[in-house]
Amino acid sequence: MNWCYREPTLAEMLSDTIVKSLMKADGVDPGELEAMMRQIAAARTGDWWKRFGTERKYPGKIGQECL
Repeated sequence: MNWCYREPTLAEMLSDTIVKSLMKADGVDPGELEAMMRQIAAARTGDWWKRFGTERKYPGKIGQECL
């Protein structure tokens, strides 16, 4: 993993061998963890529609939430 000048991406963190070993030892499912972290990130940034696995149809229109 090479991220000296930036923060690692979620995919980079979850693919790290040490992280994978720790998750396995702790019984953590990588898929569930990734889904949960993406859901939290979406909620924090206000991208609530990402929690439903869909994209907005009209992202440029303010005040019109379209799924």
